[in-house]
Amino acid sequence: MTNRPAPPPRVSHGQRWFTLGLYGLLAAYFVIVWLLEGINLRAWLAEVLLLPPTALIWEFITLFVVILRHFLPIAVGWWFAYSATVGMIQRLYDLPTRDEAALFLSRLRSPEYSGEKAAPLLPHTLEIERPNSVLLRVGGPGKVKVEPYMAAVTEDNGRFARIISAGSYQLRPFEYVHTVLDLRPQERVVADAVVRTRDNIDLTVTFSIVYRIRTGDEQPSKTKPYPYDEAAVRAAAYAQTVLATGAAATWDSRPAGTTRARLAAAVERLRLDELMHPPGRTDEPYRTLQRGVWRAARAELANAGIDLLSVHIDRIQPPPDVEAQYIAFWRTHWQERVRLSKADGEATAVEEIEIARAEAEVAMIQAILEGIQRARRSGATTRTSEIVALRLIEGLERMAEQSRQKPDALTLLAELDELRSDLAARALAANPLLPENPEEGSPP
Repeated sequence: MTNRPAPPPRVSHGQRWFTLGLYGLLAAYFVIVWLLEGINLRAWLAEVLLLPPTALIWEFITLFVVILRHFLPIAVGWWFAYSATVGMIQRLYDLPTRDEAALFLSRLRSPEYSGEKAAPLLPHTLEIERPNSVLLRVGGPGKVKVEPYMAAVTEDNGRFARIISAGSYQLRPFEYVHTVLDLRPQERVVADAVVRTRDNIDLTVTFSIVYRIRTGDEQPSKTKPYPYDEAAVRAAAYAQTVLATGAAATWDSRPAGTTRARLAAAVERLRLDELMHPPGRTDEPYRTLQRGVWRAARAELANAGIDLLSVHIDRIQPPPDVEAQYIAFWRTHWQERVRLSKADGEATAVEEIEIARAEAEVAMIQAILEGIQRARRSGATTRTSEIVALRLIEGLERMAEQSRQKPDALTLLAELDELRSDLAARALAANPLLPENPEEGSPP
C-alpha cells in the first residue's frame, strides 16, 4: 500500500475571505474617518482641480495627514500587538532570539510559503539539530526532506499524525517530527557480554546481529527502494525505554538487549563442557545455541515491528583460570594420544618383525625339507647333512636379500656365499663322484 500523506490544510488566517474581510474593515474605517472630518468630496475635487500643480501636491498631503492621523492608533496598536506576539512566542517555545520567533510567526501566517529550503531529516542528527531548529523543536509549518531509505513519524498535539517516506513534504501548522527511522538492514556487534552457565561460571561472549524494520508485503520499487509495514514503523517509533542513567533507548538498541537476554537464558541451561564441546559437533560448536537464541529473540522483537535477520556468536571466552585448566587438560589429552599412537606404531613394528622372522623360519624349514626329499629321491643319502647346510645358507641369503637396505646385509651375503662355496668344495673332495651342484642328484 502506497503511503501518500495528505496535503497540509490552510489555517483560518490564511483563508482568502479572512484577508478580504480585513481589507474591508480598513476601507470602512477610512470612510468613517472621511465622514468624521466632514470632507465634501465634490467641493474638494472642484477646489483642487483649480489649484496649480505645486499647491495641488500640498493639498493632497494635507488631506492625507488629516485622514491618516486617525490611523496612527491602529498602526501603533498593530506594532505593539505584533511585538507582544513575537515576545510571547519566544517565551512560550523558549526560542533563543526574537528573529527566530518572528520567522516562526511569519510561517504561521503563511503556511504555504515555498521559498524556504527543506530541512533534511536524519536519525543521527535529529536530536542534535532539534534545539537549534524551530521547525524541529516546535513543529510546522515548514518543509522537510526525507531520504529514500528513511521514514519519519510526525505528531499533532502529542498524538500520532502520519508517516512520511522518501521525498519533500510541507508540515502542517504545529506538526511535530517525533522520530526518523532507518529502513536499511543494520548490523550491531556486542562485545564482552557476560553470561553465566548452569555450573556458575561467568563467560564473556561476543556476538553480532543483523536486523531491520519489518517490510510487510510491499515489494521494493524505484521510488520506494525500502518498503515498510506502517504498523511496524509506528511500533518502532514509540518503542522507547528509559535507562537507569535517564537516557531514552530507541528501537535500534532494543535488538541487542533482547538478544543478550535470550543468550543469557540459553546459557543458563548448559554446563560449560556442554557449551564449549557439545556432543556430536566439532566444526561449529555454537550453531545450535545461536539458532535457539535467534528464534527466541526474533519472536520477541516481532511485537515491536523489528525483523531479526541473523544472530552469530563470534567468541565465548571463559575466565583465565578456567581457560588455563582447559589448556592443561587438552595438552595432557593430546600428549596421551601421541604416546598411544607411538606405542601402537612400535607394537605394529614388533609384530611385523616377528611375522617376518616366522616367515623366514618357515621358508628355511621348507627349503631343508625340499633338499632332503630330493636327496632321498636321488638315492644320495650320504649328502643329507651337506644339503641341509646348503639349504640353510640359501634361507639366510633370502633373508639378507630382503634387508639389502641395511648396512650389514651386503657383508652377510658375501660371507654366506663364501661359506656355501667352501661347503660345496668339502663335499666334492669327500666324494669326487658327486656333481658340483648337490641338487642335481647322482651322475648317470
